[in-house]
Amino acid sequence: PDLVSALVGLGHAHARRHEPVRAIPHYRRALGLDPTDVELPFALGNALYEANRLSEAAAVYELVTRLDSQHARGWFNLGHTFKALDRLPEAEQAFAAAIVADPKFYKARFMRAHALSGLDRHAEAVQEYHETLRLNPRYAKAHFNLASCHLRDGDYDAAIRRFQSVLKLDRHYERAHFGLGQAYLQQQRRKEARASFTEALRLRSDLYPCRLQLARLLDEDRAPEASIHYRAYLRDAPESPEHEDVRRRLRSLESSA
Repeated sequence: PDLVSALVGLGHAHARRHEPVRAIPHYRRALGLDPTDVELPFALGNALYEANRLSEAAAVYELVTRLDSQHARGWFNLGHTFKALDRLPEAEQAFAAAIVADPKFYKARFMRAHALSGLDRHAEAVQEYHETLRLNPRYAKAHFNLASCHLRDGDYDAAIRRFQSVLKLDRHYERAHFGLGQAYLQQQRRKEARASFTEALRLRSDLYPCRLQLARLLDEDRAPEASIHYRAYLRDAPESPEHEDVRRRLRSLESSA
């Protein structure tokens, strides 16, 4: 027992210093000495995940869930690992198991909703986002993802209300300003869309799709400002497939001027 404790202590010390590769052998040795302690494979799985050894991490987290089927964090981390491996069906199932183990685990509900959305099971994703917010009404990321679902589904009033909920919680959530602008634009509320896009870019200048949307809006009656944004877009997003269209429009604006 003293040796196991010492090995775990060494592993934790390296983990705290973000040295997962040095932590891994200590956790492995401790697990070999005491294969029944569920927290040993859990710590090992965390170190493997941080070291980006994802397939190994998944196998170890599966061991955690075999040793303790109610280990909510084990299921949750297994879900994250499957998601990183682009194994979304298995990720969704792991997050669902985490919820069974702990129905109040709102982050597991959030991640299950995210996985469901990636699997095109949109109605279930929306329901799970609502459950997330029932458990934690101040979880801005869940408000944002739910707003994005409404925007995708064409429910622009609901999207606007939900993006506004995000911004009440965090005025600096730049992607919520961008999403709000997109919803306003779909409703032809151009002045409000401009204001939202402008604020998003003030907070984060590398939101290239936002810059392009704003340039196209300004194009209608404020051509000099539109030209500035078009030029910034060409400079900052060199790989964009929109480049030729933007250059063409920029030449047209400048020849008119």
